[in-house]
Amino acid sequence: MFGPGIQAVIGPAAMATTNTDEGTESIYVMGGFDNLAHGRITEITIPSDLCQIIQDKDECVSTLGCAACVDTAINKTYCYTNKDPGRFE
Repeated sequence: MFGPGIQAVIGPAAMATTNTDEGTESIYVMGGFDNLAHGRITEITIPSDLCQIIQDKDECVSTLGCAACVDTAINKTYCYTNKDPGRFE
């Protein structure tokens, strides 16, 4: 899990938006009922390339649609989608 979970409720409303400047998408979950009516809004931010949230090389290469690049100079693994042919041009 990445970040805190959200409370399970019945009947929430949701809306999705895209922020092209940051390359992210957000889902806003509003309201819901669990014996009490809720009036809160929760934002869930998702990167446009979901592979970016994976930090482990082995997990990255075993995830369908993801590929890894390891920078040994700084000991960092970059995980990215392998479905974007123009990524490194």
